[in-house]
Amino acid sequence: MNYKNISELLNACCACKTQKDADNVLYKALVDNPHAKENIGYALGYLGKEERDRLYPLFESCNHPIFGSGFGRGGKEPTPVDAFSMGAALASGVKDGTVQKCEHGVIKLPGREPACQMCINNAKPKRRIESGKGWKRKVK
Repeated sequence: MNYKNISELLNACCACKTQKDADNVLYKALVDNPHAKENIGYALGYLGKEERDRLYPLFESCNHPIFGSGFGRGGKEPTPVDAFSMGAALASGVKDGTVQKCEHGVIKLPGREPACQMCINNAKPKRRIESGKGWKRKVK
């Protein structure tokens, strides 16, 4: 067993300075635990914003299981109310099997604005302009 607990795994992640270091930590974690990517994504969420912004790009394939792939990568930071609401939605959805997530893995809350930064960016209206090389998309 490479990492005895989540604390050891998080400490190893925080010690990473290069992509090679991060790849080695991830490989060692995946040997023992097929859910290591979710564990790393979740554990990195407990770090401060600066540390998260430094580490999430190194662990690009490790997304936060609740806040999704935009969290810690310059996306919208969830408020405490958002975090509580998502946790409550997840807990109630686990009971009745109705948890819905967007295409990026972020829990969708009924009647609320999307919390996923990528969904927010994709929802912006786009218009097409003609260029010499065909059609290009341009955000208004």
